[in-house]
Amino acid sequence: MSYTEIGEFFRYPKHTFNIRELQLTYEGPIKHHLLAFESPLVTPYAENNTSYFHWYEPMKRSNLALLVIHGWRGSDRSWHETKIAWHGAKLGFNTVVPCLPYHGRRTPKGAMPGIYFFGSPDEKRSINAFRQSIMEFMVIADWGESMGWQWGVIGTSLGGILLNTLMGVDPRYKWGVSIVGGAHIHRIVWEGIFGLAVRYYFKKRGLTKKDYLYILDDYAKFLDELNHTGKLPQTRWLWYYLDPLTYARYNSPRKVVLINGLFDPIIPRRVVREFSQRAHPSAVIWLPAGHFGVIMAAPITIYWMLKFLKYKLSE
Repeated sequence: MSYTEIGEFFRYPKHTFNIRELQLTYEGPIKHHLLAFESPLVTPYAENNTSYFHWYEPMKRSNLALLVIHGWRGSDRSWHETKIAWHGAKLGFNTVVPCLPYHGRRTPKGAMPGIYFFGSPDEKRSINAFRQSIMEFMVIADWGESMGWQWGVIGTSLGGILLNTLMGVDPRYKWGVSIVGGAHIHRIVWEGIFGLAVRYYFKKRGLTKKDYLYILDDYAKFLDELNHTGKLPQTRWLWYYLDPLTYARYNSPRKVVLINGLFDPIIPRRVVREFSQRAHPSAVIWLPAGHFGVIMAAPITIYWMLKFLKYKLSE
């Protein structure tokens, strides 16, 4: 298949997905719906082929919507995402929290949550998990579009990386806040501690730093050709089609705020700067903390993020 048009790697059949409600509860004045649909990308694991998401419905009817994407080995019921969702609904957002592939109730029997998404030797499975995530976010936007919703998005860690790709390929997500996210996946794997297990596997296969430097050079040429032609070049390295850096220019000046840690060993400062140079975000906020320190500061930043998105989406 030829992936030459921007976003083509994430295309799916445009038919109506049967989004069904599994549960409805009340959390104070907020209606909390649990919904599900069959994923547009079918995998060999039955548990992973159903996509689940929570919809926190505000008290008053609203056209503001917020997608909240959790991090690696997190879940759609993590404290951090639940807090954002609940406060978002109180401020008038239709807040949606999806469960990422191979996480939570989508984890195959016998596997650890999140490992099949990233952290195992199966590169093809990881690529499809990333791709599946973006496609499912697009289906959720289709569903919200029928109600006239205006979308913002908040993503944390892996969720921030997914956010930065999503906003480059789906213009319906207009504003975003990326928390300890970034771009340039190859650099994150090879230079951040998050990629230690993957690097160990690569080295066992005989790959060396020389191979990594070759990939850096090849990806730079890929980006140069993309900038020159406006079409995705052909490549055998499918990760290029997933990387937020590939799509940075397609939402530039990028309507996203980046919140990152000065001392983050997982998302190196270098990748945030590379992304900023291409994407021109609305703001880059550096906190004097590491990866998890920034996440732990969320109670301080949540209210500000939500007010910011409400203001921008209401313009």
